[in-house]
Amino acid sequence: MKYKCTDCGKIYTDKVQYCECGNDKFKKILTESERRRNEEFLENEPTKKGNPFLSILFFVVLLVGVYFLCKYVVTEINTKAEKNDGYLDKVMHAVFDDFSPQGIEKSGHCLVQFEINENGKINNQKIIESSNVYELDNKVFNSVKNASKLEVPPAYYLNKPIKIDFICFVRNIEVECYSKNVTD
Repeated sequence: MKYKCTDCGKIYTDKVQYCECGNDKFKKILTESERRRNEEFLENEPTKKGNPFLSILFFVVLLVGVYFLCKYVVTEINTKAEKNDGYLDKVMHAVFDDFSPQGIEKSGHCLVQFEINENGKINNQKIIESSNVYELDNKVFNSVKNASKLEVPPAYYLNKPIKIDFICFVRNIEVECYSKNVTD
C-alpha cells in the first residue's frame, strides 16, 4: 500500500509520520492488485434485501394513515362549510324580527341560549346573562319564544345550543338595539 501526502502530493511506499513538507495527513493509495481485489469483493458481496413482509406492512400502515388523514380533512372542511352556511344569520333575523325596543328605558345586553329541533321549533330557551333590565330581558325571552319562520336546521345545529346577544343603548328617548351570534 502506498501513502500520498494531502498537501504536496508526494507518494511514500511506507507509512511515515510527517511528509517532507511538514504535513501529517496522508491518503491511502491502493495498488492495482488491492484495487481489483476490492472490486471483486464488492461484486461478489450478496445484496441485502429487506424483509418483504415488513415492506408490505409499512405500505399498508402508510395507506391506512393517509386514508384517515383524508377522512379527517374532509370532515373538517364539511364542518366549516356547515358553520358558514348562513343558518345562524337566518335564525338571528327570525328572532330579532319579533323584538321591539319600545318600553326599554335602560341600556344593557341580554345573552340568550336555545336549541332548534328537527321541526324548526325552538326549545330550551333561557337567559344566560341577564341585563338586569326587566323590560329588555322580558322582550328578549318573548322574542325567542315567539320566533317563527325558522327552517329545519342542518344536522350540525340540530339540538345544539345557539346563543344570541341582544344589546340595547338608550340615548335620550331613542333606543338603538342590535343582536349578534355568539359562537363558542
